[in-house]
Amino acid sequence: MDDIFIIEGGLSRQESVYHALEKLDGNSLDYVLIHDGARPWADENLIMRVLEGTRRHKACIPVVDLTDAVKEVNSRGFIKRDLDRNSLRGAQTPQGFDFNSILKAHRKASSHGKPALDDAELYSLYCGPVFTVPGDVNNKKITFKKDLEGL
Repeated sequence: MDDIFIIEGGLSRQESVYHALEKLDGNSLDYVLIHDGARPWADENLIMRVLEGTRRHKACIPVVDLTDAVKEVNSRGFIKRDLDRNSLRGAQTPQGFDFNSILKAHRKASSHGKPALDDAELYSLYCGPVFTVPGDVNNKKITFKKDLEGL
């Protein structure tokens, strides 16, 4: 597809992705990779791992091991419990999906007013399990101005 679409974003990341998926509907796509511009260091190897996982499992995201101790904290700021970081991972993008399935998930979430942290959450909720592949620690997310220091 050589077409370039300019799509007006929404009030949230989720709404912006939904607008883009709706714009792409009808283009006979098998898969879609959804990527945050806040992660400019996704390389070809990472993209190919996600794409291959998506082809095999219909949904795939890259994940990285957590290195910090993970705590669940209550509303008053006290530790409620310690979580086992060995079974937890940090999700990255790009996230890959069967196009029709992720569009269906976004449509359902939109009609239900269901906010999600990422597209994998919506897919899990409305479509099924999401496969994971190793992410890349260099695929950092730029969230704050300080994240750009030293680049």
